[in-house]
Amino acid sequence: TMKTQHGELIISIRRRGIGHQVYVEVEEPDGRIVRTLKSGSEVGLRDTAKYKSMGGYKDLAKGQSDWSFKNRKDFGELLFVTTTSRKSIYGNSRNPSTDCYMRFLTKGNQMVSLSSFEKVLGPRDAREEIMKVCERDGICAP
Repeated sequence: TMKTQHGELIISIRRRGIGHQVYVEVEEPDGRIVRTLKSGSEVGLRDTAKYKSMGGYKDLAKGQSDWSFKNRKDFGELLFVTTTSRKSIYGNSRNPSTDCYMRFLTKGNQMVSLSSFEKVLGPRDAREEIMKVCERDGICAP
């Protein structure tokens, strides 16, 4: 992780198009923790480049195809869910990409895509876990 010049905590990053998508965490004045995905330019290109130049930075895209039902017994809990809306070239909103931050018993905490989460638990159980966490956190389910 790395704290930006503007006080956001960069958790991880992934390549998106010609730039980067950055997963950040911010503490609101009321004490709530808000986690979101932003473009590298929204976070700050210098901070994004600095984080990426750090050794051992967390790459969200790495290893997404490695998840499967074989990881089910290692699954501990879904910690939180984050989404970001994407725009098409015509300006229409498409379905937001959803990422799931999970705790595994032996692999530790991992950020995985919704499709990877569904591979681990199965679509129905994954959806139930997401609904529980979104209700707990007071956010709309993706």
